[in-house]
Amino acid sequence: MKYLPYAKICKSPNHGGVLKDPTVIVVHYTAGGSLDGATKWLCSKAAKASAHLIIDRDGKHINQLLPLDVVGWHAGNSTWRGRDGVNSFSIGIELVNYGPAVMGEDGRFRSPTNGAVIGRGDLVEAHHKNGGAWKTWQIYPATQLKALEGVCRDIVKIYPSITECVGHDDVSPGRKWDPGPAMDMSHLNSAVFGRA
Repeated sequence: MKYLPYAKICKSPNHGGVLKDPTVIVVHYTAGGSLDGATKWLCSKAAKASAHLIIDRDGKHINQLLPLDVVGWHAGNSTWRGRDGVNSFSIGIELVNYGPAVMGEDGRFRSPTNGAVIGRGDLVEAHHKNGGAWKTWQIYPATQLKALEGVCRDIVKIYPSITECVGHDDVSPGRKWDPGPAMDMSHLNSAVFGRA
């Protein structure tokens, strides 16, 4: 059982068998604003989904829901580089982030999932690389991104077979939109693998 020593362990029942020699890390957003809420949901049988790790917005709190050597149910119907079933060769990381925001009648931006207000300073307007209209997206704080980079580097030390970080929107385009245009995947790959 492979766990990161600094992560809080919260066990999810939603997983498959042994994960051998993963080649990618898949990044997601939780579509919610709470580490505890995302953890509770992904650790319930009702979710029928899981991820290996969840990183809070402050970058200080990291929950590990599955050992790194167990197949997580995070990518669903997915394909990457000609291989179907991305769960069987990947590690999934969730970032606490609402994703897209919508403007309410009161002129404030809110999460479409639970109506929580998101401050304007926490938003960016962008077009998703997979199409669709311009939307307003919640940003990823620098503290959270630094934590993500560190976690990914630590995972790659355990699994040198991993050669890239991708988004859920890369492996399931048109079906999934996370982590969305607020995430710079090329910067993440440079930070993790030391390449431009």
